[in-house]
Amino acid sequence: AVQIRSRANTEGDDSTLTPGTVHGPQVKIAYTRDTGSESGCIFLNSTNGRPVPLTRCEPHSNFQKRSWNSIRIVAKGPRIQTFVNGKKVDDLTDEEVFEKYPSGFIGLQVCPTPSTLPNEVTSPLIMWRNLRIKPIQ
Repeated sequence: AVQIRSRANTEGDDSTLTPGTVHGPQVKIAYTRDTGSESGCIFLNSTNGRPVPLTRCEPHSNFQKRSWNSIRIVAKGPRIQTFVNGKKVDDLTDEEVFEKYPSGFIGLQVCPTPSTLPNEVTSPLIMWRNLRIKPIQ
């Protein structure tokens, strides 16, 4: 996932969060189902560490398995738009989320996946390239 406008609970600013927990908007990047991907869907990292969908984003076929993919995120004011391989996936305008998270850091998150072995998790192969950040005028 890509965390945008996020914060880490380093100063105990939220007593419901474990110290160091990252919270804020995130854009999912993963091939998640046989029926399609939720890549580009906008979530909010919640207090229990589980992402909460902010829209009714449907799985789609824009994300290509075992291939380079292009993810574009446009965050301007309360509006966040996402595009996967040039196709629009999600569009959120949420004043409440923007009020709580008007700015913050950008983070690249890799979530472990369950292994077939008990008590083990593995991380899928994730690579990033050509990251670009541009201020919006």
